[in-house]
Amino acid sequence: MKDHLDAHVTLCASHAVGCMDDRERHDLLDHLALSCEPCTTALEKFRRAVLVLARSVPLSRPSRALRTRVMSDALLAVEQRVHGSDAGTSVLEVRSTQALSWKGWGFLYLAIVLAVVAGLAWLEVRRLHTDLAEAQNTLNRLSQKYAAETYWSDVLTSPAARVANLAPATIAWPAAHGRANFDPTTGRALVMCSGLPAGDYVLWGRVTSGWRRLGSVRPDEKGTAVARLEHAGDATLAALALLRVPASGATSTGPVVLRGEFGR
Repeated sequence: MKDHLDAHVTLCASHAVGCMDDRERHDLLDHLALSCEPCTTALEKFRRAVLVLARSVPLSRPSRALRTRVMSDALLAVEQRVHGSDAGTSVLEVRSTQALSWKGWGFLYLAIVLAVVAGLAWLEVRRLHTDLAEAQNTLNRLSQKYAAETYWSDVLTSPAARVANLAPATIAWPAAHGRANFDPTTGRALVMCSGLPAGDYVLWGRVTSGWRRLGSVRPDEKGTAVARLEHAGDATLAALALLRVPASGATSTGPVVLRGEFGR
């Protein structure tokens, strides 16, 4: 199957004004037979443009002498073909004695130029539509990201926000540290940790009724982790603890890596 090329659109313009050789015509027809939608649409637009241009030419009645000359040439051509076929001789090419006037050549030239310009404009419009769609998708992604960041930044700027500095529970993890912001008015919390060894962690929160599991945490290759907790708890949330999950993964309890209490 032939792939669609920009050159095929140029051939469509030539086909619309009838200025292409047999090889180009067969090549284009073979391509159109594959149901190429861009070329089919372009060819239809070129044909309409040529028709509009042709209709803009003032109508004129040919002279009787011109009609007689054209009919004589046509009859002579048919007669030579018949004689040439019967006698096995070659047929002489009969050229029309009536050449196109300068005005006719001018309109033909304008038709070709219009078809080519229309084709190039159509290709440019397609490219601009593609660029616009890609730009719109990028804008939508950035808008969604901005909305999410704004949503969670409210936890940091809330007048009622409380802060807990998370420090290593033992000397086994001296590089680990973190910070937690909790907004009791919305129940959301934003926890940021760094310097964590590779592995899986579980974040726990202490409320009036005791300790409750808030969610799982997994740091990246640099040991940094960010936990966004939609329902961290109510105003009684007093402390956080980050526990490391054992390598076996059999239980969610393990050594406490970080812990800290919210200030009042």
